Amino acid sequence: MSVATVNVKEKKCATCSYWMGQRTLKFSGKSPNIIQADAVAYGCMIQNDKKSTPASSCMRWRLWEKIG
Repeated sequence: MSVATVNVKEKKCATCSYWMGQRTLKFSGKSPNIIQADAVAYGCMIQNDKKSTPASSCMRWRLWEKIG
């Protein structure tokens, strides 16, 4: 399976608390640096399960709690 890499500072689905895809935080020292996520489309809790990829984005983005 392909893996997408997204910087934690980007407002993308992989960094959003509403995205339901599989993802893992990678750290640089004690700070989260990147997210590695399955590069397939998953549902969004806020957009009625509309499918989106880790690199997608929308106006309803909200920071994933594990990052902040």
